[in-house]
Parts: sequence; structure tokens; C-alpha cells
Amino acid sequence: MSLDPSSASQLNLDPGVPSVRCIFDSQVALDLWLFLDPRVEPLRAALQAGHLRPWGSALLRNELAHVLSLAMAAKADGAPSSPGATLRRWLNQRLGPEPARVAQACAEALGAWDRWTRLMPHPAAPASPPGPRCTDPDDQKFIDLSVHAAAALPASLPASPLWLFSRDRAVLKLARRLRPLGVEAIAPERWAAR
Repeated sequence: MSLDPSSASQLNLDPGVPSVRCIFDSQVALDLWLFLDPRVEPLRAALQAGHLRPWGSALLRNELAHVLSLAMAAKADGAPSSPGATLRRWLNQRLGPEPARVAQACAEALGAWDRWTRLMPHPAAPASPPGPRCTDPDDQKFIDLSVHAAAALPASLPASPLWLFSRDRAVLKLARRLRPLGVEAIAPERWAAR
């Protein structure tokens, strides 16, 4: 299913359901825009209805582009442990081993991220205000941007958390410590069930 941001802006949104700011980690972005995973269908529907407003930074975009480039560079029959091999095998099963089709799917996924995500500057290290440290250094960028974005909410807006969508255990373990900073770290399935 393709998401069209222009159609979301033309919808008559329920004024009682404001747009909520969120950040998608790379895996959730892949689930939304590459895998078209049915488990994230509620996120897709909320995006289309204009009820979620994804935020990101150039650093988060570069991370997603890097993951997609690994999948494109991995050989269709490459070693299972090579970078991007698992993603490439999945794409081969879904699309076939033709490099052009894989490249097109990856480009479409990155294009969807670009269309839907509003960019903000990534906080300089250390983030201000400082957030908790993630045990996986590769995921710290999502924590830092979430805390920074939540702190940047104007006081005039109603209090609502910034949602950090992730399935990563290292990120989700920080949920309790992120909550007082205005960030709700949550798996997409759990968010949908609330």
C-alpha cells in the first residue's frame, strides 16, 4: 500500500484527534515503507489520516539509507552473515533476485521516508536535555532526537508525549526513564492495542 501525503492533508480530520509527533526507528520505517508489514497497519492508517506526524533528522535518514544500501549491495546468493544479507534475502523472496527491482523498492522506501518525515536538526552530542544512555550505541541517535524533539514542544500545545516507535529491546528498556522527558518508547503493536 502506498501512502500519499497530499491526500492526508486534504482529509477532514477530527479536531478532537490532534496530530501526534513521533519518531520511527529504522526497523519500523522498513516495516512501514519497504516490507509493508501488516503489523504496522494501524501506524499506516494514522499517518494517512494525519494523526501521526513523523519527525527525523539527517542522521536518521542516513541510517535508513545505509541499511537500504547494504541490502542493494548484498549479493542475491551471498553469505548469510554479510551486511544486508537477511534484508536482501527477504527482498529476493518478495520481489525476485533482479537488482533493478530491489533497487526500486529500496528507493521507494527512502522516498516515502522523505515525503512523510519532517526534518529537524539532530542535537549535538550530548543531547540537550540529556536522555538516558542506550546499551546499543547504534540506537542512541533515536533516543537523543526523541528527547530533543519532546523538549522542543511549545508550551502552548496540549501536553502529549512524543512517540518513539521501536521494536528494539535496548530502546524499549528505556521507556520508563524516557517518560518523564515527554517520550513514550513503544512497539507499534502495543501502541495499536492501547
